[in-house]
Amino acid sequence: VLYGLPEDLAREIQEESFFPDGLLCTLRRYQEWGIKYILHQKKVLLGDEMGLGKTVQIIAHLCCVDAATNKHLIILPTSLVYNWQNEVQPFAPQLMKQLTFVSYDMLRIHINDYIKLYKQGRVKMPMPHLIIIVDEFAELKAEYPDFMKEIISAARIGRTLGVHLILATQKPAGIV
Repeated sequence: VLYGLPEDLAREIQEESFFPDGLLCTLRRYQEWGIKYILHQKKVLLGDEMGLGKTVQIIAHLCCVDAATNKHLIILPTSLVYNWQNEVQPFAPQLMKQLTFVSYDMLRIHINDYIKLYKQGRVKMPMPHLIIIVDEFAELKAEYPDFMKEIISAARIGRTLGVHLILATQKPAGIV
């Protein structure tokens, strides 16, 4: 049993290949495992202590998918937008054109309204169609509990459309 997973699943994940094209840093073994897990499972809760590299794992994951043609939505506290931009820029600068950062404050709008905002030019990218990343998910759940319905809906609908959902938090216990 590896990382508490059934042997078959652990073997499938271990055999998962990944090529983080354009990633400008070296990953630790546990980070590589985490990326393989994300690639294999598609919808995950990435939980770990602060400073162990959750953000770089997500950046590496984005480098593994066809980032040049896909748009990605990153939902996070307003205070982390600058941090994310500062981490993406040195590790994978080519991703900056594919990322839309949305603060929790913008979550008060409905997803359909996001499309209207795009058409009005108030947001730069249309709704992403591949990966939705929610950083500090525990904080989001506490501040905006009704948004959980939207996340669950996006995961259900997105499954058939190939949407990947990544939830990241420092406090995974009891969140999902």
